Amino acid sequence: MTELCDFLLARIAEDAATARAAFHPVGEERVGGWYWSGAGDAVFVDRTSEPVACGPWQQLMHQPFAQHMVRWDPERVVAECLARRGVVEGCAAALAPRSLRRRLLASTVHHDRGRRELAAQTLRLLALPYADHPRYRQEWRA
Repeated sequence: MTELCDFLLARIAEDAATARAAFHPVGEERVGGWYWSGAGDAVFVDRTSEPVACGPWQQLMHQPFAQHMVRWDPERVVAECLARRGVVEGCAAALAPRSLRRRLLASTVHHDRGRRELAAQTLRLLALPYADHPRYRQEWRA
């Protein structure tokens, strides 16, 4: 499971880096939020009139495409990455040997087989979106 944890943490870091690269400078800040214009013609960077994506030439944007882009704007992706990283680290701590687990969790949590199986299955499920990655291993398939 250590390799699976390392694999997941590396993919999550890649996702977060890609999202952060899409942040846009606005004054002294870098903004990662996007919005769909009221006119329906483009997705814009928050607090700007700079389009991230537009509809076909002189046409409105396809609403489901625009809504999907806005829902998965860079700020949301970074937040998702932080959450997934926390899940992976928690599972890694649950799967660790008791002596290491005490240090990772800073407690003496009783660890039974059911928790280990749940943690392992959680990691496998988190890895599924990366099944097309060259370092993904088929034995991780949930």
